[in-house]
Amino acid sequence: METKLANLSRRYQAALLRHFKQGPRAGWRSAEGLGREALDLGRETLDLARIHERTLMALVSQSYSAGAGRIK
Repeated sequence: METKLANLSRRYQAALLRHFKQGPRAGWRSAEGLGREALDLGRETLDLARIHERTLMALVSQSYSAGAGRIK
């Protein structure tokens, strides 16, 4: 189960990066699919919020450590 959650988190990070780079063109279908998968894994809204928070913190940390000062 944890492996599936870790995989979901990685895919969520990739989808969020696509969204930052492409904006609305990235599409909502990816987000909808990830949300459905999370529900199938028995996750709740708070679990998804935590995944989102960890993802944002990781992206911001990577961005600043790369010297960009912003997420690219």
